[in-house]
Amino acid sequence: MKRLILLGALALTTTAQAQVVVRAPGVYVEVGPAVIVRAWGVEVFVPRRAAKPLPPAAVPPMKPVGVAPAAVDPSVPPVPKEEDLLLPSPIPVPGTKEKVPVTPVALTRAVTLGEFVASAKPFKPGVYDVMLLHPYTNKPVKVSFELPVAPRRVSVTKTRIEFRWGVFKGMDLQFEPDGTVRVKG
Repeated sequence: MKRLILLGALALTTTAQAQVVVRAPGVYVEVGPAVIVRAWGVEVFVPRRAAKPLPPAAVPPMKPVGVAPAAVDPSVPPVPKEEDLLLPSPIPVPGTKEKVPVTPVALTRAVTLGEFVASAKPFKPGVYDVMLLHPYTNKPVKVSFELPVAPRRVSVTKTRIEFRWGVFKGMDLQFEPDGTVRVKG
């Protein structure tokens, strides 16, 4: 009980000198000659110290240091500059089409859609020329398509291969009952 009265008296005497007082439900913060923080069952009291001003820091004048050029060893490759490492890759000029490298998928016979997807995972960007077994006609069909980026998800059904690399971005290989293949996307 004595503690409570002492703290109440301390709070009343220091409140008049406080610079900032914050009161919220369950929290009391006072910043003045000391910092007082009170919250449910916790009280922290931090007295302020008189801070002596620091002397201004003297910065010595910078002088370039001469470095003797080292002998260049022709067997050691030059170190790339940091600017060269940080530069982004060049942006292609609109209207010109860059040749995309052909992704090698070595298939000697016509395969089903599921076998193709299983053998080519993970898919990489590039042009694909594949001989697939058409699900309706059971005859080999040559399918050519280009993936601009590596797809995040590839799903296969009996008559379709679906590549997705974004919410509304993707490509479908749709096998039609008449024996044709539609590349959508």
